[in-house]
Amino acid sequence: MTFAPANGGDVDPTEVYFQSDRPLTYDQLTVTNATEIYFGVLNIQTRIVQPSDFTLTGSSMSATSDIVIGRGTTLRLDAASSLTTPDFDHFGTLAGDGTINAFTFVSKSGSTLSPGSSIGTLTFNSAMDFESGSTIITEVDPAAAQKADLMTATDAVTGINNARIQVEAARPGLTPQDYEAGNDYTVFQASAFDGDTPALAAGGSLPALLGLRIANTPTADGRIDIAFTAQPVSSLPQHPAVTNSPNASNLAGAIATATTVSPSTSLTNGTTIGTAVSTLTNAGASGFNLVHAEPYSSNLAIGLEQLDLVSGAVLRQADCGALQHTGFDMSDRPLSTAANLPTDSRPNCADRRWWIDAAYVRGNVEGSGGLGTYDYSLGNLTFGADVYEFDAGIVGLFAGLGRASMDEHDQVVQDFSTDSFHLGGYGHGTAGAWDWSGIIGIMSGKTDAERTNPSVGSFTGGVATASLDQDGFHAGVQARRPMQLENGANLATVLGLNYARIRQGAATESGSGDFLYAIDAADAEALVASVGLDYQREVSTAYGLFTPIAFARYEYDFLADRNGDHEVTVNSPVFGSFTQVGQNRGAHGFVLGLGLGYQISDTARASAGYAYALRSNGYEHGLGANLSVRF
Repeated sequence: MTFAPANGGDVDPTEVYFQSDRPLTYDQLTVTNATEIYFGVLNIQTRIVQPSDFTLTGSSMSATSDIVIGRGTTLRLDAASSLTTPDFDHFGTLAGDGTINAFTFVSKSGSTLSPGSSIGTLTFNSAMDFESGSTIITEVDPAAAQKADLMTATDAVTGINNARIQVEAARPGLTPQDYEAGNDYTVFQASAFDGDTPALAAGGSLPALLGLRIANTPTADGRIDIAFTAQPVSSLPQHPAVTNSPNASNLAGAIATATTVSPSTSLTNGTTIGTAVSTLTNAGASGFNLVHAEPYSSNLAIGLEQLDLVSGAVLRQADCGALQHTGFDMSDRPLSTAANLPTDSRPNCADRRWWIDAAYVRGNVEGSGGLGTYDYSLGNLTFGADVYEFDAGIVGLFAGLGRASMDEHDQVVQDFSTDSFHLGGYGHGTAGAWDWSGIIGIMSGKTDAERTNPSVGSFTGGVATASLDQDGFHAGVQARRPMQLENGANLATVLGLNYARIRQGAATESGSGDFLYAIDAADAEALVASVGLDYQREVSTAYGLFTPIAFARYEYDFLADRNGDHEVTVNSPVFGSFTQVGQNRGAHGFVLGLGLGYQISDTARASAGYAYALRSNGYEHGLGANLSVRF
C-alpha cells in the first residue's frame, strides 16, 4: 500500500487511520509514503479517538511526518515488524518485539510500553522521552536465557524519572528465593539516561513476599538493572494489599504466624501452608480482603439498631393521654396534650389501650479506617397493652417480632439475617410540668450467617455457614415538657437516655475450604442521650380529625464514641486466633421526621410517618405506622 501526496479535498489521502471495533491482525502489511499514520483514531471532519486493538506480523509502515497510537489503543508488533517516522507520539499501549525507527519517540502521560511476547526485546532506533504518568511493563523469569523483557534505545533517554517500571512474572509458581537467585535483571538499555530513580512497582503476578530495587546507577551504566530480595514471612501483614484493612491485616498476620510455627500444615487441596504463602502473589494477597470475618463484628451494630427500633416503637405508646404518631428508633415521642390541662380535665387513663406498631428501616454504615461499608434493613411488629392504671399514669406490657438483615458488604460477600422475639414493660407518669415515660425489655434471637469465600492463591475458598444466638437487654427513660402555642399547636422539649446491650453467642462455621472459622461470643453496648423538639397540631376537617406531626432530635452515643468499633475474636483450625472489628454507626446522630395521625373513632386512632437520620458513620430511612384502641 503506497501513498503519494494529492492536492485538494477535505481529507489529505496521505493520512492513514486504523480503527476497529474488534481485535484485528495485519500480516505482511506494508504502508509507505503516508504523511501521518494513526492507530485507534477516526477522521470524520475532525479526529476522534476510538480505542482499538491491533497486531502487526511481518509488517512495516512508514510516515513522513508522524505516527500516533491513540489513547486506549493497543498495538502489538512481532519481531519482523517495524514502524518508521520522524516523530512518534504514543498515548496508548505499544507491545511486542518489533522495531521503532524515529528521531524522537515520546511516551505520553497514561501510555504503556510492554516489550516482548513473554520474554522479548522492543528496539528503538531513536531518542526517547517519557512524560509523567508513563509506564513500562517488563516480565522476568530467572531461569530464561534472557531473564527479562528488554527495551533498547540507540539514542539518549530523557524523563526516565517520570516513568514507572512495573515488573511482572513471566511464569507462575516461582518463589521469592527463585527470583533472588536470578539477580540482576536488565530491563532497559540506552546510550544515556538522565536520571537514576524511575519508580518501581511489583506487579500482581510477582510473589507477595518479594521486594525489588534498582541495582545499579543508570546514568553511569547506560542501563537499568533490577534486583529482588526475599522478604520474611512475618512481613505478610504489612503487605500493601492488606494494610488498608485491619481485618485483612490481622488475618494475614495469623497466617504468617501459622506458617512460621508449622509450615508443613496441609491445606484443603493438599498444599502445605508454607508453599501456599511462598507462592502467594501480590494479586492473591489482596484476596485476604474478601475472606475475613468482619461481618460478625458488623452484626453487633445491627443488633443494637434493632433494640433501638423496638424501644422507639414502645415509647411511642407509653403515654395514655398522648396523640400517637410514628417514626423510628428514638426519633419521636408521644406529645402529651394532657399536661396542658387542669388535673380534673386530663384524659382518664382508666381507659386502657391495646396497640400495634409496625416499622421498617433501611440504613447504611460507612466504613472508615479500612473497615467495611454495609447496608442493613430492620423491621419489627410490636404489640402492647396497658395493664394497670394509677392516678398519674399507666403501666403496660409489650411483645414483638423483629427481623434484621445485612447485605452489600463492600468487602466480604455475605448474607446475615436475624429473627428475634422481644418482651418487656413500659410506663408513663406525670410529675409537675414534665411527662415521664420508660421502658425495659429483653430480646432473644437467632442469626443465620453465610460467607462466600473466593480462593486466594493456593488457599481454597468455599461457602461458610453458621447459626448463632443473640440476646439483648434495653432500658430507657424519657422526659417531656409540653407547651401549648397560641395557635393551638403543641410543642414539647424532649430529653431521653437509652441503654442497650447485645450479646452474640459463639458459633462454628461449616462448609468447605480453608477459611472456616469459629467465632467467640461477643457483646456490644450503646448509651444514647437525646434532646429534641416535637410539634403537632390537631386539624379538624370534613373527613375527620387529623394531626400533622414534625420532630427533630440530636443524639449522642457515649459508648460508640469511646469504643469506635465492635470486636470479635475468630479462631481458625489452620491459622489460629485473631481479632476482627466492625464499624458502628458513630457517636453523633441528627434525626428529622414527619407524620400524620387520624382519629378513626372515639376509641381508635391510627398514625404513620417517615424519618431520616444522619449518623457519624452513615444514615437511615424509616417508615412506620401504628394503631391504638382504647378499651
